[in-house]
Amino acid sequence: MLKYLKLAERVLLVSSYRKFGFPFVMPYKYIFIITNLCQSKCRTCNIWKIYKKRPSELKKELKLQDYEKIFENIKDEVFWLNFSGGEPFLRKDLVEMTKLAFKKFKNLIIFNMPTNGLETEIIKRELEKILKFKRDDIKFFITISLDGPEDLHDKIRGIKGSYKKARKTYDELKQLGKKYKNFFVSFQSTLSKYNIERYKDVFEELKNTSLPIIAFSAEADYFNNIGSGIKLENVEKKKILKAIRYFHENYPDSSLESLIIKKYLDLAEEFYKNPKKLVLPCFASFATITVDAYGNVKPCAYFSESIGNIKDFNLNLKNVLKSDKARRLKKMVKQGKCIHCWANCEAYPSIIQNFFP
Repeated sequence: MLKYLKLAERVLLVSSYRKFGFPFVMPYKYIFIITNLCQSKCRTCNIWKIYKKRPSELKKELKLQDYEKIFENIKDEVFWLNFSGGEPFLRKDLVEMTKLAFKKFKNLIIFNMPTNGLETEIIKRELEKILKFKRDDIKFFITISLDGPEDLHDKIRGIKGSYKKARKTYDELKQLGKKYKNFFVSFQSTLSKYNIERYKDVFEELKNTSLPIIAFSAEADYFNNIGSGIKLENVEKKKILKAIRYFHENYPDSSLESLIIKKYLDLAEEFYKNPKKLVLPCFASFATITVDAYGNVKPCAYFSESIGNIKDFNLNLKNVLKSDKARRLKKMVKQGKCIHCWANCEAYPSIIQNFFP
């Protein structure tokens, strides 16, 4: 209960900091893109192409000892943690990284991590190791990518058999959920021009999971797909709105988290009516911060400009966020001078924050 009271206090302080510019407050949600390795070949994302074109860049990814120092410097700040990728389970020291995070972050409430579900045995083995030392007070959410029925998913993901592997991974991890407290497994679908015509089929694949997640295709440096034409705004508006309304009307009201997701879907409809207008004040760089695989610190994963590389600040994230450039980019976010998006990584905290204007 004490951690939740501390989080509530931080939410209020973040709102005040964004409004007045002082006193300085650290974010409470941290997104670490821990690797760009990915064995999928998605049509909506080109992260998987990065090391095919530039294999030497893999050596530039942050090492475990880097994360140890980064985590030490923010040990009291982290309430919500996301390890993302790429495919996080391709990082061979994932278990050690996660153990380090759970040990350092005493205020941690939510930990979430996506996976493409292609390596069932590796994912299950590594997760079981992690779950054995996970504290019971941490809510651990795993999302497995599933973009529709078998024919559709395999086509979008670019690998035949992807659907069966994702389904097998889900079944195996659901069994782990029966053994370990506060461990939740769901599917996540990315709505794009490739599956929007079959949005009902997409939802059928999701609906019986513990917390179905909907995302929307976008273009960003993070996805290595700028100029690909994949952003959902390129789809006929009435098709987008029809799909979102269906998801919203059929989404379960089973928990506080699901109510936030329903609000997210409700506001998604408003966003895609007019993508040039922000539906809520964004709290990227205030409530959340993103660190990519090489240590570049960004207001959010979609932001093209980096505040700076954490290696140049002695691996101290607080110093990065107190820099002159951080203040400039925070001002840009506050003024809405960024890529307008409705991504769940930033939308959920912004929804929470806007309860406390």
